[in-house]
Amino acid sequence: LVARWQVGLDLSRLSLQRLTPSLISASAAATRWDGTPSDVTTDGTRDTATEADAADLGFALTALPLPSISSLMHAKAQLDLRDPVARQELELMPQAGYYAGDYGATYPGHRRVEVLMVRYEQVTPELAARWGLTAGSTWLLGQKVTGDQHVPQGEVSFRVPLQGSTGESLLRRSQTDDGVIGWLGEGCLARPGFRGHSYVQGVLLSWPDGRVSFQWDRSQDSVVYEMLDF
Repeated sequence: LVARWQVGLDLSRLSLQRLTPSLISASAAATRWDGTPSDVTTDGTRDTATEADAADLGFALTALPLPSISSLMHAKAQLDLRDPVARQELELMPQAGYYAGDYGATYPGHRRVEVLMVRYEQVTPELAARWGLTAGSTWLLGQKVTGDQHVPQGEVSFRVPLQGSTGESLLRRSQTDDGVIGWLGEGCLARPGFRGHSYVQGVLLSWPDGRVSFQWDRSQDSVVYEMLDF
């Protein structure tokens, strides 16, 4: 398993510290301090060129809340998992925070590196309606901070069920190999424009050094993400 992923590791390190701050800044700057989208001009019209640039980078010109790493970690620590085995397993799961991955040379250089927010969430009715989940269930979510033409900003790239709405444990260990641990989950696949998107079964992999990756059950390219320290 580790040997299979070794090919992609050098690519995943490419200019992460140099590129990702600007990508996050671009995402956060999508809305001005007064709450108006940054593509709305002083006369109230929309700057279509700015909209096109944003779409090319994989995010819409709306504000995506970016919680602090400490608040994301606190949310994980406060999860109320009833099953004692699931609580122990939670300690082995990826740290909540921000991760960056290199999507390879098939993507243009300006959006080759993408950023994910790994968060642990008890699903609210609002999120349930948006993502097709059951309200009250608990999940690990890999949400895109910057996206691409397939899965844009704000959408969930992968997800792992932890607990059902009635408290039943849904967390399932998949495999362990040389310190790499996997949990059953679902990854998003979509055509350009997020058309026909669906969640397909696979495994979320976690390395001892903090890297993560989602591997689909079917033949599909996967990306190794490294945690950002900022």
